Amino acid sequence: MRLAPPGGSDPVVVRLLASVATGLSDTAQAIASNHALIATADVANWLNVLQSMEARLAKLVEHEERKNAH
Repeated sequence: MRLAPPGGSDPVVVRLLASVATGLSDTAQAIASNHALIATADVANWLNVLQSMEARLAKLVEHEERKNAH
């Protein structure tokens, strides 16, 4: 289910949050669907996804800091 962003929301913030939410969802689904032992390659892929999300969150923080500085 997708929700519309609140009126007046910063589109950059909404886009970054949506990408982080998608990454979290994909990671959770991958973990939940793996009933067997987790392969090392899977763990590495999940780590890459989490690191990518961390980078997107850092961009969001930077964006908010620049916006609030004005």
